[in-house]
Amino acid sequence: EVYFTTNHTKCCIAGNKHNVTEYCCSDGLGNSSMTAHRYTTKDQFRNDTFEETSATTLDLTQVDPDLRGFAGGFASGDYAYFVPFFDGYKYGRKVVRVNIETFTAEDVQVIDLGPLDQELAGYFGGFTYRNIAGINYGYLVPHRNVRAPVDGVNPFYTVDGYTDEVVNKGRSSMGGDHLETHYHGKLVRFDCDNFDASGVTVLDLTEYDPDLRGFAGGFQSGKFGYLVPYKNREGSHGFFGKVVRIDLEDFQTVKVLDLTQYDDRLVGFIGGASWANYGLLIPYRNDHADNNNGRSQHGLIVRFEMSAFDIDHIEFMNLPTIARKQVPSIPDPGLRGYLNGFVMGDYLYLVPHFNQNFYGKLTRVDMRDFTWLVELQQEDVAAGLKQDELLASTATDVITFPNMDTGGVYEGIQYDGVQYIDLQATDQDLAGFSGGFASLSAVQNAHLYNDGEGPGYEGGASTEAARHQSWLLRTIKTSDYHVYSMEHHDHIFLSDELFQYCSISWDRFDSTEPDTVDERCLGIYDPSYQYFGRADELTEFFSHEYALGDGSSAPYTHVIYTSGDPPTRVPVPAPTYA
Repeated sequence: EVYFTTNHTKCCIAGNKHNVTEYCCSDGLGNSSMTAHRYTTKDQFRNDTFEETSATTLDLTQVDPDLRGFAGGFASGDYAYFVPFFDGYKYGRKVVRVNIETFTAEDVQVIDLGPLDQELAGYFGGFTYRNIAGINYGYLVPHRNVRAPVDGVNPFYTVDGYTDEVVNKGRSSMGGDHLETHYHGKLVRFDCDNFDASGVTVLDLTEYDPDLRGFAGGFQSGKFGYLVPYKNREGSHGFFGKVVRIDLEDFQTVKVLDLTQYDDRLVGFIGGASWANYGLLIPYRNDHADNNNGRSQHGLIVRFEMSAFDIDHIEFMNLPTIARKQVPSIPDPGLRGYLNGFVMGDYLYLVPHFNQNFYGKLTRVDMRDFTWLVELQQEDVAAGLKQDELLASTATDVITFPNMDTGGVYEGIQYDGVQYIDLQATDQDLAGFSGGFASLSAVQNAHLYNDGEGPGYEGGASTEAARHQSWLLRTIKTSDYHVYSMEHHDHIFLSDELFQYCSISWDRFDSTEPDTVDERCLGIYDPSYQYFGRADELTEFFSHEYALGDGSSAPYTHVIYTSGDPPTRVPVPAPTYA
């Protein structure tokens, strides 16, 4: 007696409310049998030489000994750009571009900013923007460097205290060290398509306001660039809170939002991101006297409306005093001192760095119930509750759910508020991180004939892969404020032999009973509840893509079930390489 097992797999469909094109993950199996096949799929945005354990190293110091000590970077097209900060001897001034596809020293390119202006050194983070004229620009966020009495900013004279000794190995200066920390505000813009010194322009923000210097990170949203305020002078009172918005189209219109006009604790941020119409600032350090146990670091996440960009549209959440949507739910006073973060879907992820000790609590904050929790937290503030009292009771220890603000009834769907994973619970060394990013988890066209790339393009052409990912990001929904969505469907695949054995006919949509004489086949599908509309389309896909060895076009596999309703049959513009 023969027993059959239904063949199952999960296939990701990159679709939206207008699109009927299906990008289906293929398992790569070319055989046909009467047995079940169980396999998982994974995204591969490169060519078929991809290996999960593959890694390649490129030592930039072999190109130039100064190419070290970067603070952030970004990718654009085929290139990764590295932001110069401090190379161990002096503040960095050399912008580096690496070809991601070739990843060789021969293709590394460098712009030395020093000959343009000696003050152009010491940057912290960057971003890219393509303007309406089609020019792709990179931007370097100004942070700090040094100055001295003789040679001025970033000196090379020993009389000023400069030495060619590495800082972390101890250094001595002939005649004394006269170097002083100098926070600067010279925002650099360079042409990514014309990567040389001739494509560099500079905007000195201190000409608008002397306080506009010493930023730590930035981000782009729409036609604007936003700079994150950290520290603009030495001492515990040097942390500042002036967020700067630059019109990236004209590179001269500047607007400032001073967070301290809302609350004097809102200073000292490192890194930022955007979600929907909001800008988000990552809390690091403010040296404020009200911090729990006198800690220098803080946990005040700031969210501001980017369209308004004024004092009336600011709100902040104090992470150390808010209840978590976890067990236990009590507030954790250690949630502070983050170094950068990123947004994925409806969540802001905060990278743990130092909160008086290096720590590893990777924290995420749900943006959907942010305002509700902030309002509830203000009830604790009004009641004068201290950190130890909040451990026993806090107004934020509640369930938040859709339509809560309009008197909606909780129906089992809730938002996630604040949560964290303590990475050190797995490994004590998982602490003190300095940045992170979200990888695109979207399915690319995986037809066998193009190695994951589009028709007419060689597999592994990273430019096209990047363009395709960019298109997917514009097509796939990542939050309720976006337009499109990624749908996940379950599909049942049958081998040709099993399909024929069960005598499944193509007129099954008009039949109320399975067209079969073997009751064991009832376990494969049930017309009373399973949806078959898209199954025929996928079967035709396999018929086209997996021609049999004898030249016939019969599929080696059949799709007999797919969950979910079909999308509206209206085409959506897509690049040809998709």
